[in-house]
Amino acid sequence: MVGKQQNGDYLPFVPAHKLKFELRAEKDKLGVFKNVFASVNTQTAFDQNNAAPDETTTPGYTLLDLGLGGQLTLKQQPIFIGLNANNVLDTQYIDHLSTLKEVNLYNPGRNVSLTLKVPFGFVK
Repeated sequence: MVGKQQNGDYLPFVPAHKLKFELRAEKDKLGVFKNVFASVNTQTAFDQNNAAPDETTTPGYTLLDLGLGGQLTLKQQPIFIGLNANNVLDTQYIDHLSTLKEVNLYNPGRNVSLTLKVPFGFVK
């Protein structure tokens, strides 16, 4: 999106163009796990050179995320386990709309998380 004011200046707070891709594999059963998945995600933000007079331009970046998970059952209780890694390559980037952009603070770096979901309720 490119927006201009009547005087020809670019509009403020217009995000950079982005592309997002996901490759996901799923399997109904793998060993003791059900509904198993593995995913690879990328997000590419292009340079934002159409900055408003009070803004600065922002270089583009590409992020890589990985995920793996599935559900297992222990004593009739379903439990979901997942492992995710965001910004796997630890890319240093600043999103054009970041509120910390003006003080040169980067967006989050590599992050690894383990998810454990146990639904509430009782199984008879």
